[in-house]
Amino acid sequence: MEEKCERCGKQIKGEKSQTMEVFGICRECLGELEEFMNGAAVLKWNPIKVREITDEERAELIDMGYTQEQVEELTMVEGFTPEDGQEILITCKASSGRLFVEYDEAVRDGDDNWLASGRDWEDVTAWAAKPEPYQGEGGTEE
Repeated sequence: MEEKCERCGKQIKGEKSQTMEVFGICRECLGELEEFMNGAAVLKWNPIKVREITDEERAELIDMGYTQEQVEELTMVEGFTPEDGQEILITCKASSGRLFVEYDEAVRDGDDNWLASGRDWEDVTAWAAKPEPYQGEGGTEE
């Protein structure tokens, strides 16, 4: 069975490390994750796709205890999503079609995730981890 990276969508080839297995990511995305964890991250936009839930997912959610009303309100977010409490930049599309960037914070509650601003993921085309502020030379503000 062909496995695809949860973050970039590329096919995962070769032997997988335990971290790759847990996160469902390819070797390239693992390298970026390691850079991020080591503080050397560069701004990387993560595309977001929102879709309606399938009949199979709908049935599974109802089996999990969701009401029909709750299930009908749900949409599925595909792609690598931010961690709970992570400060992020989001790219949104205005009604005019113009793209703009905003600051937001990701909120997770179990399997649900949303944005602290109240903005809907359906409005978001991509997100990126918020970079650290510039500190000037020597790590202090100038």
